[in-house]
Amino acid sequence: MDKESLVGKGALVGKDQRTLLLGLVCPTAVPGRGSEVFDGDKVVAEMTAGADSPALGQGIGYARFKSPGDWAGRALSVRLPDQTVHECNIVALPFLMRKNARPEGWLKCQTGRQAYDSVSTAGTPNPSACTASCAGPGTFVT
Repeated sequence: MDKESLVGKGALVGKDQRTLLLGLVCPTAVPGRGSEVFDGDKVVAEMTAGADSPALGQGIGYARFKSPGDWAGRALSVRLPDQTVHECNIVALPFLMRKNARPEGWLKCQTGRQAYDSVSTAGTPNPSACTASCAGPGTFVT
């Protein structure tokens, strides 16, 4: 944007430049391409890809949001092509990072598995989320 002769610069100046592509994790299903992401009754994103993650023990995928926003750390729902609806969480990418580094919305469980907890982004770890995500008792550690 520093170039004065940039074609289309006027249309870009002042636009929200937050990313539209974020990660989605779903403990109860594997969302695939074309699945819709809902915030209440409103479709806010569409899945561009999805797969089962053995490392995380849940379904993951890329969600392309229709508008920029503070989506990371939010609990939303995803409707699969078979019309079933599942709770999901939006996370910053990448899904897995180097040791001791976690994107926004992720904490590390004592059992060693990465687990998402929407409450934990506010600084209050939730052991029940750890139990559900790790398939065993544990506590979050930072």
